[in-house]
Amino acid sequence: MISLSRIVFVNWYTFGMQDIDVRGSIGLVGPNGAGKSSILDAIQVIITGNNKNHLSLNASSNQNAGPRKADEKRSVRDYCLGKIQNDQLRPESITYLALVFEREHDKRCWTIGLGLSAREQDSSEDILCAFIAPGQSLRAEDFVARGPDGPYPLDHEDLLVKLKRVPGFENHGNRPTNFTKHVLDALRGKHYKAEPKRFLSSIKSALRFKEMESANQFVRNYLLDDDKIDIEALRTSVATWRGFQEKIEQLEEQRGVVLDVINEYRSLIDSALEQKSMRWVERKAERDRLERHLSNLNKQLEAKRQELSQLEAILASTRNRRQATADEIADISRSLATNDLELAIKDFKIQLEGARKAEAEAQRHRDAYLLLLGSSTSILSQMVQTYDKGQYIEAKTAFEAIVSRMDASEKLTSREVDLAVQNAMAPAEAYQGELNKAFRNEAARTHQFQASLNEARDQLRDVIAGKALIRHQTQSLIDQLAARDIEATPVSTLVEVLDEEWRDAVETILGPAREALIVDPQDARDATSFMRQNRADFVGCQIVNTTRTREIDPEPRNDSLAAILSTDNPHVRAFLNRRLNNVVRVKTEDELLKVDRGITPDCIAASGGTIEVRRPVQQHLLGKDAQALNRPLLEQRIAELELDIDRANRREENLQTLVTALREFTAGVQKAEGLFPLENALSDASRRTLDLEDNIRRLESDRPVEVRERLDDLQADLEQLKEEEAEDERKVRVAQHELGKIDNQITDTETGAQIKTEAARAAFDMVDDISDDERASHQRDFDALLEGFENLPSLREAARTQGAAAAGRVARLTGSAPVKASTYARDYDVPGWEPELGQDHPAALEWLKESLALIDNHHLTQYREQVETARVTMEETVRSDLLLKLYSRIDGAKAQIRNLSNQLRTRIFHRERYEFTVKPNPAYHDIVQVAKRIRENPADVSTLFSPDAELDGEIARGVDKIRAMLESGEDVSEISDYRNYLRFDLITRRIEDDEIASEYSKRQGTGSGGEKQVPFYIAISCAVANTCHHKETDRDKLGLGFVMFDEAFNKLDGANTSACLSLMSEFNLQAIVSAPFEKQLAFMEHMDTIITVNRVDTYTQIDVEYPTDAGRALFRDSNPGNVPLEEFLSQNQDEQQDNLINAAE
Repeated sequence: MISLSRIVFVNWYTFGMQDIDVRGSIGLVGPNGAGKSSILDAIQVIITGNNKNHLSLNASSNQNAGPRKADEKRSVRDYCLGKIQNDQLRPESITYLALVFEREHDKRCWTIGLGLSAREQDSSEDILCAFIAPGQSLRAEDFVARGPDGPYPLDHEDLLVKLKRVPGFENHGNRPTNFTKHVLDALRGKHYKAEPKRFLSSIKSALRFKEMESANQFVRNYLLDDDKIDIEALRTSVATWRGFQEKIEQLEEQRGVVLDVINEYRSLIDSALEQKSMRWVERKAERDRLERHLSNLNKQLEAKRQELSQLEAILASTRNRRQATADEIADISRSLATNDLELAIKDFKIQLEGARKAEAEAQRHRDAYLLLLGSSTSILSQMVQTYDKGQYIEAKTAFEAIVSRMDASEKLTSREVDLAVQNAMAPAEAYQGELNKAFRNEAARTHQFQASLNEARDQLRDVIAGKALIRHQTQSLIDQLAARDIEATPVSTLVEVLDEEWRDAVETILGPAREALIVDPQDARDATSFMRQNRADFVGCQIVNTTRTREIDPEPRNDSLAAILSTDNPHVRAFLNRRLNNVVRVKTEDELLKVDRGITPDCIAASGGTIEVRRPVQQHLLGKDAQALNRPLLEQRIAELELDIDRANRREENLQTLVTALREFTAGVQKAEGLFPLENALSDASRRTLDLEDNIRRLESDRPVEVRERLDDLQADLEQLKEEEAEDERKVRVAQHELGKIDNQITDTETGAQIKTEAARAAFDMVDDISDDERASHQRDFDALLEGFENLPSLREAARTQGAAAAGRVARLTGSAPVKASTYARDYDVPGWEPELGQDHPAALEWLKESLALIDNHHLTQYREQVETARVTMEETVRSDLLLKLYSRIDGAKAQIRNLSNQLRTRIFHRERYEFTVKPNPAYHDIVQVAKRIRENPADVSTLFSPDAELDGEIARGVDKIRAMLESGEDVSEISDYRNYLRFDLITRRIEDDEIASEYSKRQGTGSGGEKQVPFYIAISCAVANTCHHKETDRDKLGLGFVMFDEAFNKLDGANTSACLSLMSEFNLQAIVSAPFEKQLAFMEHMDTIITVNRVDTYTQIDVEYPTDAGRALFRDSNPGNVPLEEFLSQNQDEQQDNLINAAE
């Protein structure tokens, strides 16, 4: 055993240079204030390395000491400067403190020392050095040098140079971290593990006498090792494999999510390609149709030119022959010109020519009128329904009557035809007015479509440029307010949508209020006044009344539409709460019927006692994600508007054609007087012509036969040639008209096939600027569609319909795919995703494929079954190891307490002996039973913890607790500490019958002072012995073991004091005990060194005595009752007086 053999002071308290040689147990006696505590405090300072966290200076200044001592507040600095109440011995000081230890069986020694420096002007001392000097037994003179004025402390550097000469010397510097551990390591026994925390705690508890709060807690803290089972490490082992398994499951889940997003992007890219392909197919079909049509027209034009050329040649030939015949007739007529008969014939012929012209004109008027009436068939076939249903039906009925009469098999009189036309005029004129109105409406609608298309294209450009989509009136108001130094910001740019499912609902409910402007409350009045003054320019604009937003609850209701919008602007928050806090978010019809105001994600709203379908907004405005959502919507909107404009143009063309036909019909009818007068005029002209022809024939019959026959032949030929010429001219005119019509169809600047074809080619060229592979793919789609349709127009319409459907999918997926990808990147912490990447679809798909490849290539995904098997095996191993360790520690604790109790059996305190008891803690009995079963049969661990195990009672509860202990994240500090599985108590047994006299847990806080102190000294002795020696009892193998008490045993009688001191000796503890003079007799009986301390002013006297075994025996014989010193002296004085009286007698 290693014991303290010397205490060395240099400039400590009232001591200048002081060596106190000691051996065995040490008793410090002396009056209060003599300086006993200064010796104990010096030992503390050395052992702790002056660590103030563990110092308990002047520890007895508590309920054990008198009033004067309790008022003293000591510090290491005061000790160094020699401060005593109002006196101070040294203005500055170099102080050395040292303890010399010696091992009993081989006399090996160690000096543990500390160098300190203190000055009056400083608030605390400084550490100069903290050393361990093996093999050196130093004295005070080793720390000083001699000068003319006497000894003085060595400079610590010189001291260290001197001490380092002996091998093994350790200096831990001026900041000796863990100095106590180094001391305990140096002075340790065999197999000893240094526990500085418990050692210092025991020393401090011994110096600060304090009644045990609980025997159970004391045993836990001071007697048993803090050897908790590292459940966290076990849990980590299980969690590691479970983490592998969870990681695999997470990777599989992540793989499913990324595949879903990949499919979204693939569908998006495929739909975009299909949209692009169908646009190419549509425009190619239109181009090919128009080119084919133009080619046919050109062929027809060339054929008509050739036909016209042939007809013109035939006409020229006919004219030449007619002229020759006419010339011959003229020659014959000239020869007969002097004849009266011929003159008469000539006159009749002149009249006949005029009559024929009149007949031809009448015929022309009649034919033109009949042709006009014939156009009613075309008008009827071109009729379209207009906005006035009644006028349409009347006009349609009237024209059907005309057509039926014109096409009737029986011959109708001209009067009947005129009557039918007259009946048709009124509804036709009325219908013409409605057609004009319909045409204007259709033109306006086309203009509106075109304006909407232009606006949508402008908005798309703004979206691509990153601008907010707001009406031009709102933007104008913002700009003009800015010019007046009023900053105005739309609500839409200051909010974010937290849940995309509810975006349509919230934007629909807010509507135009999304563009409401937020201004500073100080500018609200000026902004409102300006808007009012120019109200005609700012119809529909809104300014939020920010002067009253503080009156509104700033918190949104959790179930309201306001809760899915976030904003940092308090005015916007108040505005949204006011508009949306009473609109409840619901998803089912039943929920919708229960609220006053509510809305579903698909915009079915409850308001004012009704349920209505709200039309979702066409553009999203709220938040930064609105731009990404608007682009596909706008692209789809533009495609739809282009289709609408195309259809409207065709309707407008049809209406224009019908309007023109009706106008020409009514004008022609109004200009003509009717069929009846036209036919009468034609009949009169025909009779006039016949009469003149008869007169001419009658006179010509009087000519000579030869001349008459010749003239008749020539005249017949002439008439034939005229008819042929007229027919040839008609054919030429028809050919010229058809040629012009065809040429007009080709070259018209507005509707010509050439212009349309060139436009179609330009439109196709815009989409044909692609690679050869893309063109080949589009051509395959074209060929595939062409197989299913009869002609190019049908193919074009099919491609247009299919392309619009693809555009709708693109619009939907362009909004959803980036959101899903962003959510995937956020939820699984996948790097590399940026919002801009979401709009670069191929790049986004490539990023997703790379993420999928990383998942597929992850090494864990290949070992799912092996990891599961390893996890189960690890859990079984961990559970078995945990339970075996737990049971082993519990058994060890029981054995340790039993051994300690056996050592206490021989110590008698007032005919009682003390004993520690151990009982199981009922709260953990079920776990202990499981541990016991595993201890008996380790193979049961797999059976007990199987998910299919059928358990009941405490085994089932124990298994559940252990499973929770390893699997849950709860604090397991209590359940992992084996000491909590036991309950400890300190009991006393009567000597005569070995029955329990008392239990500390039941009498705690009661009883006399002695009854309270004895358990403390027993417990603290056990604690220090356990800390210093653990289970070792061989003194040759023991290391340092000492305990210090200040003002000890002040409430114990002599017998109990002797019993306590004997117990410490039996525990191989070197006791260093400070006590008042009345305990001197007990010290004389049990102590190996008695240090008597007396102080007069600033001088302290130390007397050291070393009682021998014989001397202690005499004391025991002289004081068998262990009475206090004063009582013992009084008894001896009375006995001496009695002896003197007897001698005198």
